[in-house]
Amino acid sequence: MLYKQILFVLLNLLFAFVQAQDRWTSQSRLPVERERATAFVIGNYGYVGTGVGGDRLRNDFYRYNPETDTWTEIDTMPTLGRRGAFSFAINGKGYVGGGVNENSLLDDEFWEYDPDQLLWSKRASLPHGLVYADETLVGFSIGKVGYLLDCLMSSNFYQYDPTTNTWSSRANFPGSKGLGQVGFTIGGKGYVGSGFGMDFVTEFWEYDPVMDQWSKKANIPGPGRIDPMGFSIGNYGYIGLGINRGTFEHDFWEYHPVTDSWKQIADCPFDVWYAVGFGIGAKGYIGTGVRFSHDSGWWEYSPASSGVKDIELSDKVNIYTNPVGDILNFESNRFDLKTYSIISVMGKVTKSGTLIGNTISVADLPGGVYFLNFPMKSGVLRKKFMKN
Repeated sequence: MLYKQILFVLLNLLFAFVQAQDRWTSQSRLPVERERATAFVIGNYGYVGTGVGGDRLRNDFYRYNPETDTWTEIDTMPTLGRRGAFSFAINGKGYVGGGVNENSLLDDEFWEYDPDQLLWSKRASLPHGLVYADETLVGFSIGKVGYLLDCLMSSNFYQYDPTTNTWSSRANFPGSKGLGQVGFTIGGKGYVGSGFGMDFVTEFWEYDPVMDQWSKKANIPGPGRIDPMGFSIGNYGYIGLGINRGTFEHDFWEYHPVTDSWKQIADCPFDVWYAVGFGIGAKGYIGTGVRFSHDSGWWEYSPASSGVKDIELSDKVNIYTNPVGDILNFESNRFDLKTYSIISVMGKVTKSGTLIGNTISVADLPGGVYFLNFPMKSGVLRKKFMKN
C-alpha cells in the first residue's frame, strides 16, 4: 500500500514537471505600456525602454527581475524619446541606437548604459548612410563586440568595438532585404531571419564572426511574417508571433543549430505587434507592443529542454586542473572538436571561439561555475568547471 502511495506521488510530481515545460505563463506587465521599444539583457536582468507609450515617444527604461517578477525604473536615457531603436549588450553594459526621435527625424545616436555606475554615455554615432527608422535595424552581440544590420541597404553590416569605440564594416548580409526582421545569438554565432520585402520572408541566416561569413540555414517553418519575436535560451533559438497579411500568428519555433533543424513548440496566446523579447537563464520573455487582446503584456516561456545535451563521458574530454586559473587546459581523444562556448550557470554565453590547440584563455572571466560546451552532431559535449 505504501509503495502504491509513493508511486502515485512520484507520478503526480512527474506530471506537474512535464506540464510546467513548453509553456507560456503570464507575468507582471511593464509599468508603462508601449510599442516599438527595445530590450537587452545584462547578467540576470532584462532591460526594456524607449518606444511609443502614453501618446508620446519615450526615453525611459525599466529593469526586469525574473526571480521576483518585478520591474524597477532606472535612469532615463538622456536624449530625445524614440521608437524603432535597436540594442545589444557587451561585457556587462547595454547599448541602444537608431530609431525615429520626437522631431520625426532618423536618429544616428548611439548610447551606452553602465548598470554599475547607473550612467548613460554617448558613444560613436552609427555608420553613415544607414536607415535608422522603424523595422530597419537588427542588433546582436557576440563575445566582446556588437553587430548592426540594416535590412534595407546593400552595404549594411557593421561591427562595434566598445574598447576603441569604433564601427567597422563586415561581410554584407546576402539575404533578402526587408523590414521587421529578427536577430539573436546562439553560442558564438549570430542569426537573422524572417521579415517582409518583396514578399514575406522565411529565410534564416547564420553569421560566423571568425570567418566573417554568412551561411544560409533551414528556412523558418510556418507562414512568412513581419515583426516576429526572437530570443535564445542556452543552445537553442526561438522565433514566433508576427503578422502575415493582417493575420496574427501565434506559432513559435525552436531552432537547433547543431542539426540545422526546427521544432514547433507551444503557441503563444499573446496577440501583439511591435513587441520585444529576450532570454534570461533557462527562460524566454516577450511583451510590450500593440496588444489586441486583454491578456497581460508580459509572458515567460519555459522550454521543454535546456538546449544542452550532456555527453558526460570521461574518455572523451577532461579538464585539468579544475578549478582553473587564467588558462583552461583540456585533453580529448576526439578529433572533431573545432569550436567552443563557455556558458554561465544562468545560461549566458560568456565566451566563444575557434579552438587552437587544447588551451582556452579564461583570464577575463570572473570567478564562478561554468560549462565548457563543444557542439557535436549528436548534441553538445559539455564539461563543468570552476574558475578561481
